[in-house]
Amino acid sequence: MPMKKLLVITLSLCTTLFTNCQQMPNKDLATIDVKNALITIDDCGVLYKGKRLPFGRPLKEWEKALGQKSSRPEIGMFDNLGVGLSAIEDETDFYIFFTNLDSPEGKAGKLNFAAKYESGEHIAARNMEGGKSLISDEKIKEFNKENELSKKEFFYPYKTYQGVVNIQGAPVKGDMDLQTINAYREKTEKLDIFTFWDRNVNSKDETLTTKGERGEYFQITDKECGGKLYRIVLFFTDYKLEYIMVSNLSKSEMETYYELRK
Repeated sequence: MPMKKLLVITLSLCTTLFTNCQQMPNKDLATIDVKNALITIDDCGVLYKGKRLPFGRPLKEWEKALGQKSSRPEIGMFDNLGVGLSAIEDETDFYIFFTNLDSPEGKAGKLNFAAKYESGEHIAARNMEGGKSLISDEKIKEFNKENELSKKEFFYPYKTYQGVVNIQGAPVKGDMDLQTINAYREKTEKLDIFTFWDRNVNSKDETLTTKGERGEYFQITDKECGGKLYRIVLFFTDYKLEYIMVSNLSKSEMETYYELRK
């Protein structure tokens, strides 16, 4: 394994080992039923409508489990469900999307997998001089037409996921900020909160923070199931939940994890 990747894995797993429930601000939390959630994430991976999703298996098996064909198999996207997956050998990253290219963040080129996507109106707003845009209306229409044609190339669904996701017994919805998500986890009195996975290179140690502005906040499942552990990541953009990502740890990551626990 490359040294750089090993360092990232080591730092992230160290963070998990030292992340215990931190005190969150008190919130008046509405009761949310998670028993009938369409998607449930637990120690053994992910269930969709009660059926276990096949991490580490080919796309065809995911299509069977999800009950429909991938609308864009070249990128593993299920547009009608608002979910997608990326699979390399025996490792799978499963995504549940709460925003897409049609959102304000998408049109502004802020989404994690679509920095090159930007609406003509936003480009025009960035190019102002003397209170007037340097981009013509005709050019704006041209930009937007190109965007519509390029949408299929980006790893975002045409429709976002609607409803509640049950993560280990606590609810997550697209309109929740990180503090609310963590407050529901604390309410269970057994779940650790999501904290920052400091992988950006900005000379600041932001490990364990819970600001929820932009970036990855994660947990690793506590119990090995079927020889696997899973990483659960919440990605935020401008304090909004962009997506949930669940992935099974590779063999080398598992070895590093258990070595750190000795």
